[in-house]
Amino acid sequence: CCFETCFPVVCQLTIYYLLYYSVFAVDKCGDSAMDLVFLLDGSKSVLPQNFEKVKDFVNGIVDSISIGRQGSRVGVVQYSSNVRTEFTLDQHRTKEEIKEAVKRISYMQEGTATGRAIRHLIEKSFSGEEGARCLSLGVRRVAIVVTDGRSADDVTVPARAAHHAGIVLFTIGVTGSTDETELRAMASQPHSQYLHHVDDFNLLEKVKLQLAGGQCKLRLCQGTVGNHGMEFQSVEAERLKCQCRLSFFSLSLSGCRTAPNDLVFILDGSFSVGPENFEIVKSWIVNISSSFEIGNKFTQVGVIQYSDDPLLEIPLGKYSSNEDLMKAMEAIEYMGGNTRTGKAITFGVKDVFSSSYRAANAVTKVAIVLTDGKSQDDVKDYAEEARKKKITLFAIGVGDETEEFELQAIANKPSSTYVFYVEDYTGISRIREVMKQKLCEGKNFSQWLEHLLWRNLGQVSLLHTPSNNPSKTKNNNKLVIFNLRLFVGHCCVQLAAVFAHKYTINSLYSIFCEALWDVLPT
Repeated sequence: CCFETCFPVVCQLTIYYLLYYSVFAVDKCGDSAMDLVFLLDGSKSVLPQNFEKVKDFVNGIVDSISIGRQGSRVGVVQYSSNVRTEFTLDQHRTKEEIKEAVKRISYMQEGTATGRAIRHLIEKSFSGEEGARCLSLGVRRVAIVVTDGRSADDVTVPARAAHHAGIVLFTIGVTGSTDETELRAMASQPHSQYLHHVDDFNLLEKVKLQLAGGQCKLRLCQGTVGNHGMEFQSVEAERLKCQCRLSFFSLSLSGCRTAPNDLVFILDGSFSVGPENFEIVKSWIVNISSSFEIGNKFTQVGVIQYSDDPLLEIPLGKYSSNEDLMKAMEAIEYMGGNTRTGKAITFGVKDVFSSSYRAANAVTKVAIVLTDGKSQDDVKDYAEEARKKKITLFAIGVGDETEEFELQAIANKPSSTYVFYVEDYTGISRIREVMKQKLCEGKNFSQWLEHLLWRNLGQVSLLHTPSNNPSKTKNNNKLVIFNLRLFVGHCCVQLAAVFAHKYTINSLYSIFCEALWDVLPT
């Protein structure tokens, strides 16, 4: 595969001469090689008879493409609350084998975790270990997502990561229970081609031919190596691929998702919460955590449940993948008991954050305290002790039994930023996007950039910074970082020349896209 056989080389580049964009259609879709993975919703709402119709739909698509070693490969993944690979891209080599394997798929009948399924797609389904071929060989990566409802976890971040990884995503929403915003976030652009919606499973047949034709619309350009051995390939404005003659690098935006954080959830497990509400809390922390890349160089997550005493459910940094962390969160059992929030906070400071091996100033330390009642011990002094250790505290009060002054004593200032109130546990889902945004705010761009370079030594990142000097030319606003050096046009300058420190990570994505549109040829 691409990565194992390559050797790093140093490549200088000039953006304007090395970026190419190619869109063309081919007459016969079946003659165009691709790695195609179906992502099938196996949640309870689908129902067994409809899941059989989905399987028929898959086999109809298989009939329309050319399968073989030099042709297309097909894999199938089913998801509900969990994700299950039904068969990998390299497991079956003929249409007959694939169609028989599809017929044997059993229906899972659980929840709907579409975001987790898309992560599985990126990390496993399109890996060399599961039979995926290299994008640089001209083999496209295509995924067809079929879903009948709203996801219980976030889809925006994993879908964006899939787009950046060169995966073309078709999204098919079935029935009126799907979320249009969610479907649009998943689908590749243009939505007129990659987003489809039908009222019921009987109408899946209507989108079959549209998909079969659409698979062939985009293809990576090839053979565009420049004078310095650098090749750029692009099929979307949000993604680039950079290839040296002897090396392959991915060019992608990391942003807040990959910033280094130590994040600890401190969850009320007292009697007043109840088992049903505690399940809602677990789903909520899964959703929040899915916004971050999990690992010892990225975000480390710990979970404390407390009542009379705190219990360390997940040690900080124990899990190094999103999938393993989510499984551990879902396995947490509700304890019941009284409410001693102060004791839980001090436990977090002394026993959890202190266990992080990372330097105190190298990461952002955040604790999220979620409670539905008044604490039976003091919280103010313990919260102040946490702040002295540079731990940022958020407080979320659920229901009318919480004390406003107590939540304000727990949280950082201003309260308008760090304190949240919801009327019941179903209401916490409405603040999850706000929480994700708050967790991203305030991260200094230059600190993140330094961390990015340290982590990705030898890789390439494209950034854009509007010039402070109006006399500077347009080329001077395109910054390409490589091996701890900065290339602006033809000129190599030191990293100290970066003047993007005023940008927060939250704004970097839009800046990145703006830069990309600027350099695409018209």
